[in-house]
Amino acid sequence: EVSKYTGNSIRHTLRHFLSSFDGEISEKGLKLKALQFLSGKNNEHYNKQLQAIRGFFQYCVGEGYLDSNPCSTIKYKPHTSRIVQHSEEVIRKLLNSPDRNTWAGLRDYTVMVLILDTGIRPNELIQICISDFDFANGYLYLRENITKTKQKRTLPI
Repeated sequence: EVSKYTGNSIRHTLRHFLSSFDGEISEKGLKLKALQFLSGKNNEHYNKQLQAIRGFFQYCVGEGYLDSNPCSTIKYKPHTSRIVQHSEEVIRKLLNSPDRNTWAGLRDYTVMVLILDTGIRPNELIQICISDFDFANGYLYLRENITKTKQKRTLPI
C-alpha cells in the first residue's frame, strides 16, 4: 500500500506519460517513448517517474497486455546529494525571525527547532500528538502510521 502522496505522484506521472501517445505503438516503441518522456529530468525526478512507468508496464504484463516490461532494462540514475549546508549566521537569522511573544511566533519557532534538531519530516510533524512525546526521557516517538517509511522511529529531543 502506498501513501496518498505517492499515489497522486504515480497517477500524475502516468497521466502525463500516457497523454503523450497519439495512436497505437508497438512494444518496442514503448521503451523509446518512455526514454523520450524521461529525458531532461533531474535524477530524482527521472527515477521516480521511471519507477511509476515500470510499475504500470509490470501490471500490463501481469494482466497479459504485454509480453514483457519494455522498461525493465532502463537503468536508474545515481542519486544526487540534497544536503545543504547553511552557516550559523543564517540559522540564527531564521530562528530569530518569529516573534516568540505571540502564539504563532512561538509555534513557528518550536517547529523550526524540532525540524533542525530531529530531522523530522514536515508531514510527520503535522501528525504528531502530545502522547508521542516522552518528556521525562527526552524522546519523540513517531508511529509507523505517520512515517514515510511505515516504520516506528524514535527521535531524541
